[in-house]
Amino acid sequence: MGPGDAIAGRLVNQLLLPRDALVSVIVRDNEALLPRGSSEIAGGDRLHILVRETARAEVEALFERWRDGPIEEPEPALPALRGRSPIFSVKPWQDDQGDPAAPGHVHGTPVQRVLRTRREQRGALLVLADGRLAVTGEGIVATGAPAQLLRYCRERIRRAKSEQATAWWQEVAGVVSQSSLR
Repeated sequence: MGPGDAIAGRLVNQLLLPRDALVSVIVRDNEALLPRGSSEIAGGDRLHILVRETARAEVEALFERWRDGPIEEPEPALPALRGRSPIFSVKPWQDDQGDPAAPGHVHGTPVQRVLRTRREQRGALLVLADGRLAVTGEGIVATGAPAQLLRYCRERIRRAKSEQATAWWQEVAGVVSQSSLR
């Protein structure tokens, strides 16, 4: 990265890397640093990225954006809910719905935006075109308004059987509780 590159001053988790790519090392002033999502990228850094062959072209296409910008993709406006609050539901994930980490639709409703993806197993937190939120993975899909989904997250945190599951549901609860989603 050059000192004037658009990515200078950004965080690793802002690189827009696909799920099949990982920054393994940042070399800064001939010193190897272990990156975290919150690590800031400085001009002159060299990033070592592990990439599956299937994602190579996608990662290489990012290099120009990292140099020239813009880094962020414009986020579509969230649809406003109309009428009554949407019904909260928990249903089994159907194989014909595709990958639970990146579905095109959830039970017939198009996905507008992926807010988070789950690392240790296939799943995601999504915004649906009708304004509801959805959490996919673990063989289920839960959909509803933010307050409804937050209550569900709290219950899942309480019943979690692993640290990874607890961390995932805490992350979902944190994102859902943000005022920008209410």
